[in-house]
Amino acid sequence: MWAMAAMGAISSIMGTRASNKNALRQQLQIVGDTKSSYINLQNLMGESKQTVGVSLTKNEIKSAREMAKHVSKRATSNTAGASALYAYSNFIQQKAFTEGTMVSKGEGALRDYGKQAEAKFNQARSGINQAQSKKKSALEGALDAVMAGAQGYSIGQSW
Repeated sequence: MWAMAAMGAISSIMGTRASNKNALRQQLQIVGDTKSSYINLQNLMGESKQTVGVSLTKNEIKSAREMAKHVSKRATSNTAGASALYAYSNFIQQKAFTEGTMVSKGEGALRDYGKQAEAKFNQARSGINQAQSKKKSALEGALDAVMAGAQGYSIGQSW
């Protein structure tokens, strides 16, 4: 009967240890997956920033060419004064609008990546908490072992 009690207690302790190890493995896997996702999102954010920078640079070069053409056209036609000033201010407004649109698209992409990162964090936190809830504390494990031992003792007495 004591042997049955010992077997029940040992079995319970081993089951608790295995369950806790499994839960810890799940938590570590979640942390690793989350880290990989964050690295991927950081790379995408960097690429997005670089794309916006390249677009702005190309737009600056294009604008400089257009402005040079416009100025040379005005110079050859002997146009000056208000119409030239109007054309220049219109050109500057269009350039600013185009640049603003480019930056806005880049910011939108960064916002989306931020939302993805937040969703991944919430998913990871939920998974870690769920795995943590499967773990048993030392006290819970000891109480389970005592209960299993008592059941084993009881079964051993009935034989």
